[in-house]
Amino acid sequence: MTRDELIRPVPALLKEHAELAPERVAYADSAHGVTYADPERRTRPLAGHLTRTGLARGDRVAIILGNRVQAVESCLAVLRAGMVGVPLDPRSSDAELAHFLKDGRAAFVITDAAHLGRLGPPYDGLGALVAGPGPVPDGARSFHSAVESDEPAEIDTLGLDDPARMLYTSGTTHRPKACCPHSGPRCGPWPPATRRSKGCPRTRRERAEWAVRIPPSSRIVRDP
Repeated sequence: MTRDELIRPVPALLKEHAELAPERVAYADSAHGVTYADPERRTRPLAGHLTRTGLARGDRVAIILGNRVQAVESCLAVLRAGMVGVPLDPRSSDAELAHFLKDGRAAFVITDAAHLGRLGPPYDGLGALVAGPGPVPDGARSFHSAVESDEPAEIDTLGLDDPARMLYTSGTTHRPKACCPHSGPRCGPWPPATRRSKGCPRTRRERAEWAVRIPPSSRIVRDP
Protein backbone atom coordinates (compact mmCIF):
# COMPACT_ATOMS: atom_id res chain seq x y z
CA MET A 1 0.00 0.00 0.00
CA THR A 2 1.44 3.36 -1.03
CA ARG A 3 1.63 6.52 1.06
CA ASP A 4 -1.05 8.18 -1.09
CA GLU A 5 -3.42 5.30 -0.37
CA LEU A 6 -2.81 5.54 3.38
CA ILE A 7 -2.96 9.30 3.81
CA ARG A 8 -6.21 10.57 2.35
CA PRO A 9 -8.69 13.32 3.21
CA VAL A 10 -11.61 12.29 5.40
CA PRO A 11 -14.23 13.44 2.83
CA ALA A 12 -12.73 11.01 0.30
CA LEU A 13 -12.92 8.18 2.83
CA LEU A 14 -16.53 9.01 3.69
CA LYS A 15 -17.52 8.90 0.03
CA GLU A 16 -15.67 5.64 -0.55
CA HIS A 17 -17.33 3.96 2.44
CA ALA A 18 -20.75 5.22 1.32
CA GLU A 19 -20.23 3.63 -2.08
CA LEU A 20 -18.80 0.34 -0.78
CA ALA A 21 -21.33 -0.44 1.95
CA PRO A 22 -24.19 2.07 2.03
CA GLU A 23 -26.55 -0.15 4.05
CA ARG A 24 -24.19 -1.45 6.73
CA VAL A 25 -24.16 0.12 10.18
CA ALA A 26 -21.10 2.30 10.75
CA TYR A 27 -21.64 3.99 14.13
CA ALA A 28 -24.08 3.12 16.89
CA ASP A 29 -24.83 4.39 20.38
CA SER A 30 -27.47 3.44 22.92
CA ALA A 31 -30.15 5.40 21.05
CA HIS A 32 -29.62 4.71 17.36
CA GLY A 33 -27.15 3.89 14.62
CA VAL A 34 -26.18 5.22 11.21
CA THR A 35 -25.07 3.38 8.10
CA TYR A 36 -21.89 3.98 6.12
CA ALA A 37 -23.92 6.11 3.69
CA ASP A 38 -25.14 8.39 6.46
CA PRO A 39 -21.92 10.12 7.63
CA GLU A 40 -21.17 11.49 4.16
CA ARG A 41 -24.81 12.42 3.50
CA ARG A 42 -25.53 13.93 6.92
CA THR A 43 -22.27 15.80 7.53
CA ARG A 44 -22.39 17.53 4.13
CA PRO A 45 -25.40 19.81 4.92
CA LEU A 46 -24.25 20.13 8.54
CA ALA A 47 -20.89 21.49 7.34
CA GLY A 48 -22.69 23.75 4.91
CA HIS A 49 -24.81 25.18 7.74
CA LEU A 50 -21.67 26.01 9.73
CA THR A 51 -20.17 27.92 6.79
CA ARG A 52 -23.36 30.01 6.52
CA THR A 53 -23.38 31.12 10.16
CA GLY A 54 -20.66 33.71 9.63
CA LEU A 55 -17.90 31.48 10.97
CA ALA A 56 -14.56 31.74 9.18
CA ARG A 57 -12.08 29.07 8.14
CA GLY A 58 -10.08 28.02 11.20
CA ASP A 59 -12.66 29.19 13.77
CA ARG A 60 -13.04 26.91 16.79
CA VAL A 61 -16.29 25.01 17.30
CA ALA A 62 -16.84 23.46 20.74
CA ILE A 63 -18.58 20.06 20.71
CA ILE A 64 -20.20 19.11 24.03
CA LEU A 65 -22.19 15.99 23.28
CA GLY A 66 -20.59 13.01 24.99
CA ASN A 67 -20.67 9.49 23.63
CA ARG A 68 -23.29 9.66 20.93
CA VAL A 69 -23.46 9.41 17.16
CA GLN A 70 -24.05 13.17 16.82
CA ALA A 71 -20.64 13.79 18.41
CA VAL A 72 -18.94 11.85 15.60
CA GLU A 73 -21.05 13.61 12.97
CA SER A 74 -20.20 16.99 14.50
CA CYS A 75 -16.45 16.31 14.43
CA LEU A 76 -16.66 15.30 10.78
CA ALA A 77 -18.90 18.24 9.82
CA VAL A 78 -16.65 20.81 11.51
CA LEU A 79 -13.66 19.37 9.65
CA ARG A 80 -15.53 19.45 6.34
CA ALA A 81 -16.47 23.09 7.01
CA GLY A 82 -12.77 23.99 7.32
CA MET A 83 -12.97 24.77 11.03
CA VAL A 84 -11.32 23.39 14.15
CA GLY A 85 -13.38 21.05 16.32
CA VAL A 86 -12.92 21.28 20.10
CA PRO A 87 -14.54 18.16 21.65
CA LEU A 88 -15.20 18.70 25.37
CA ASP A 89 -16.25 16.31 28.11
CA PRO A 90 -19.89 17.05 29.04
CA ARG A 91 -19.09 15.80 32.57
CA SER A 92 -16.83 18.82 33.09
CA SER A 93 -17.84 21.30 35.78
CA ASP A 94 -19.24 24.70 34.84
CA ALA A 95 -15.90 26.30 35.74
CA GLU A 96 -14.01 23.79 33.57
CA LEU A 97 -16.31 24.37 30.60
CA ALA A 98 -15.87 28.13 30.97
CA HIS A 99 -12.08 27.68 31.00
CA PHE A 100 -12.12 25.46 27.90
CA LEU A 101 -14.36 27.86 25.96
CA LYS A 102 -12.22 30.86 26.87
CA ASP A 103 -8.86 29.16 26.38
CA GLY A 104 -9.99 27.53 23.14
CA ARG A 105 -11.53 30.78 21.85
CA ALA A 106 -14.71 28.99 20.87
CA ALA A 107 -16.82 30.87 18.33
CA PHE A 108 -19.70 28.37 18.16
CA VAL A 109 -20.98 25.39 20.11
CA ILE A 110 -22.72 22.13 19.23
CA THR A 111 -24.36 20.64 22.30
CA ASP A 112 -27.70 19.65 23.86
CA ALA A 113 -30.22 21.89 25.59
CA ALA A 114 -29.10 20.91 29.10
CA HIS A 115 -25.46 21.83 28.53
CA LEU A 116 -26.31 24.97 26.57
CA GLY A 117 -28.17 26.15 29.67
CA ARG A 118 -25.01 25.69 31.74
CA LEU A 119 -22.93 28.09 29.66
CA GLY A 120 -22.58 31.38 31.49
CA PRO A 121 -21.76 34.82 30.08
CA PRO A 122 -20.34 35.57 27.59
CA TYR A 123 -20.54 32.05 26.18
CA ASP A 124 -24.31 31.84 26.52
CA GLY A 125 -24.38 34.21 23.56
CA LEU A 126 -22.49 31.92 21.20
CA GLY A 127 -24.20 30.61 18.11
CA ALA A 128 -25.37 27.08 18.77
CA LEU A 129 -26.71 23.89 17.26
CA VAL A 130 -28.73 21.83 19.72
CA ALA A 131 -28.99 18.05 19.38
CA GLY A 132 -31.43 15.74 21.09
CA PRO A 133 -35.18 15.70 21.72
CA GLY A 134 -37.22 18.54 23.18
CA PRO A 135 -37.61 22.23 22.36
CA VAL A 136 -34.68 24.23 21.03
CA PRO A 137 -33.74 27.24 23.20
CA ASP A 138 -34.20 30.73 21.77
CA GLY A 139 -31.31 31.83 19.57
CA ALA A 140 -30.19 28.27 18.76
CA ARG A 141 -30.99 25.98 15.85
CA SER A 142 -31.91 22.33 15.81
CA PHE A 143 -29.14 19.91 14.87
CA HIS A 144 -31.73 17.86 12.98
CA SER A 145 -32.91 20.81 10.88
CA ALA A 146 -29.32 21.68 9.96
CA VAL A 147 -28.72 18.09 8.84
CA GLU A 148 -31.85 18.20 6.68
CA SER A 149 -31.03 21.55 5.02
CA ASP A 150 -30.09 21.51 1.34
CA GLU A 151 -28.64 24.97 0.69
CA PRO A 152 -25.42 24.92 -1.36
CA ALA A 153 -22.14 25.72 0.36
CA GLU A 154 -18.41 25.42 -0.29
CA ILE A 155 -16.98 22.67 1.90
CA ASP A 156 -14.17 20.07 1.92
CA THR A 157 -11.43 22.67 1.39
CA LEU A 158 -9.25 21.90 4.43
CA GLY A 159 -5.67 21.05 3.51
CA LEU A 160 -3.99 17.89 4.72
CA ASP A 161 -1.69 19.86 7.04
CA ASP A 162 -4.23 22.38 8.36
CA PRO A 163 -5.27 22.11 12.03
CA ALA A 164 -8.45 20.06 12.26
CA ARG A 165 -9.08 19.61 15.98
CA MET A 166 -8.09 20.93 19.38
CA LEU A 167 -7.82 18.34 22.14
CA TYR A 168 -7.44 18.99 25.87
CA THR A 169 -5.34 16.89 28.20
CA SER A 170 -7.01 15.30 31.22
CA GLY A 171 -5.39 17.72 33.66
CA THR A 172 -4.22 14.92 35.96
CA THR A 173 -1.14 16.83 37.13
CA HIS A 174 -2.19 20.39 36.35
CA ARG A 175 -4.86 22.44 34.60
CA PRO A 176 -5.81 20.80 31.26
CA LYS A 177 -3.78 22.02 28.30
CA ALA A 178 -4.78 22.19 24.66
CA CYS A 179 -2.95 20.57 21.79
CA CYS A 180 -3.82 21.25 18.18
CA PRO A 181 -2.63 18.40 15.93
CA HIS A 182 -1.67 19.51 12.44
CA SER A 183 -2.63 16.16 10.97
CA GLY A 184 -5.57 17.78 9.22
CA PRO A 185 -8.22 15.51 7.70
CA ARG A 186 -5.87 12.60 7.20
CA CYS A 187 -6.76 9.00 7.81
CA GLY A 188 -4.76 9.08 11.06
CA PRO A 189 -3.32 11.55 13.58
CA TRP A 190 0.40 10.81 13.17
CA PRO A 191 3.18 13.43 13.11
CA PRO A 192 4.70 13.80 9.61
CA ALA A 193 7.94 12.05 10.59
CA THR A 194 6.11 8.94 11.76
CA ARG A 195 3.64 8.53 8.92
CA ARG A 196 5.10 5.31 7.59
CA SER A 197 3.32 2.27 6.26
CA LYS A 198 4.34 0.19 9.27
CA GLY A 199 2.40 2.40 11.69
CA CYS A 200 -0.57 3.34 9.54
CA PRO A 201 -3.94 1.57 9.54
CA ARG A 202 -4.10 -1.09 6.86
CA THR A 203 -7.71 -2.30 6.70
CA ARG A 204 -10.82 -0.31 5.85
CA ARG A 205 -12.01 -0.78 9.43
CA GLU A 206 -8.76 0.66 10.82
CA ARG A 207 -8.90 3.64 8.44
CA ALA A 208 -12.50 4.35 9.45
CA GLU A 209 -11.62 4.20 13.15
CA TRP A 210 -8.59 6.47 12.75
CA ALA A 211 -10.47 8.99 10.61
CA VAL A 212 -12.07 10.34 13.79
CA ARG A 213 -11.61 9.64 17.47
CA ILE A 214 -14.67 7.48 18.13
CA PRO A 215 -16.16 7.91 21.61
CA PRO A 216 -15.78 4.74 23.73
CA SER A 217 -19.46 3.83 23.81
CA SER A 218 -19.88 4.34 20.08
CA ARG A 219 -18.70 1.52 17.89
CA ILE A 220 -18.16 0.38 14.35
CA VAL A 221 -20.17 -2.78 14.26
CA ARG A 222 -19.28 -3.96 10.78
CA ASP A 223 -16.45 -3.40 8.31
CA PRO A 224 -17.59 -2.16 4.89
